[in-house]
Amino acid sequence: MLLAIDVGNTSIAYGVFDDEDLISTFSIETNKNSTQSEFSTILSKSLNEKKINPSKINSSIISCVVPEIMDIISDTIKDLFDTLPVVVSHTSKTNMPILYDDPEEVGADRIVNSVAAYNMFKSSAVVVDFGTATT
Repeated sequence: MLLAIDVGNTSIAYGVFDDEDLISTFSIETNKNSTQSEFSTILSKSLNEKKINPSKINSSIISCVVPEIMDIISDTIKDLFDTLPVVVSHTSKTNMPILYDDPEEVGADRIVNSVAAYNMFKSSAVVVDFGTATT
């Protein structure tokens, strides 16, 4: 199973996939002061509530626009699931060029949204993400 995590300024959304099937989703408030222990407890508890066996999670991917908690999220994944998460960034191999003057300025959320839209429609698309930065 795959654990996919999207860390935004306001909330952290995460879901568990069994092959291509999304079997459960969760959302918690983003807290830049969270500890690894707190995030680990929240993640473990939410999986337990949905009766998802943590030992079945064998891969993970993280999209994060809050650098202050990236290491906490990544270390939690390593400790709980004994797997290194894939961390999306402007250097990720997506087969989609980032045509910005400064690719480092493109958020990981925008990258995964764009790749997902293309994979869904196999065509050009306009993707709108009404995240915190929109306001």
